Amino acid sequence: MQGLRDFIIKVDYEYENKIKINDQTLILTSVFDDPFQLVKSAVIVETPVVGNRIKAKKGDYLWFSYLILKHNLDRHYNKIANEYVISEYDKTYRVPEGFIYAYTLNGEFVVPDPYLFVKPLDRGEIKRGNIILPGEKNEMPQIGTVKYSCDKKQEGKTVIFSKDSEFEIKVFGERLYRMKQDWIIANYG
Repeated sequence: MQGLRDFIIKVDYEYENKIKINDQTLILTSVFDDPFQLVKSAVIVETPVVGNRIKAKKGDYLWFSYLILKHNLDRHYNKIANEYVISEYDKTYRVPEGFIYAYTLNGEFVVPDPYLFVKPLDRGEIKRGNIILPGEKNEMPQIGTVKYSCDKKQEGKTVIFSKDSEFEIKVFGERLYRMKQDWIIANYG
């Protein structure tokens, strides 16, 4: 099956609710009412028939809006139909171009305009005297380093971004913020 204008993806699992410790898998929660636990990347099964600006191919990976799977979550709880589900059994979904944040192409990570990915800036251990405070947030608010961008000249720069513009997403196991270019306020430092 090929989508007319949409990519068809297949997810291995729909929720990021497990962590691996040594050889054991620990399930963090079995209640799936938090959309931020939803997987936001998957392998491309089919590309659109009608061309678009996303050049990804079958077998490449796609990073997309959690809304694609959230509708499935809503369907289970509120009995709302999910327009993006193709097959619940096969865990295949259709992803419109506007929901795509990034993709791989020949093994390279590609970010379409207007997005970029920022790594939160860590200010190190927070101490009060000689005591390390484990509960304190180590990230500097609204400051980070551009890891991936549609504008390669931006990569590596430390930037200040607008409040509430960050959207957490995992890229190759690393926690990053996805945001639009317009949400960058200034270069930092």
